[in-house]
Amino acid sequence: MEFQKEIIAEMVDSRSGNGGSVHRLLEESPSVANKREKLNNNIKLLKESKDVVVAIVDQNCGNGER
Repeated sequence: MEFQKEIIAEMVDSRSGNGGSVHRLLEESPSVANKREKLNNNIKLLKESKDVVVAIVDQNCGNGER
């Protein structure tokens, strides 16, 4: 049982020189971070585009063109 505690402590202890194995596993890779950033930018652009389309449709509906 003591051995298990030592292993767990080593895995999560960031002072152990290896940065804590569990903490390293939980870190986001640069490629995933880059993809996430690009997807968030795409979402933002799509929302802005939707707002423009809604404004155009509303404008056209106000003119009785629907």
